Amino acid sequence: DDEFIFITNLVNGVDQYKFPSLERLRSYTYPIVHNRIMQIATFGTNIVVGGDDGFARLFDSRTGRLIECLNHSSGACKGSNLS
Repeated sequence: DDEFIFITNLVNGVDQYKFPSLERLRSYTYPIVHNRIMQIATFGTNIVVGGDDGFARLFDSRTGRLIECLNHSSGACKGSNLS
């Protein structure tokens, strides 16, 4: 089974690397307003990345496609399905 590590690249999102070879496999891009530590969580084939712009993003790790943007800037979490 493959193991992966996800690293915020501080330019335009998160990069996925194969572990332990550290071969970059895919990038998940989103706008970065301020370089801050963002939480990343994986479950199944999904990746959730926090954002400094008031949105958390849900990506499909098989395709790299953005599935959903979750607005959390007002305290309420609202989904806006992008598919």
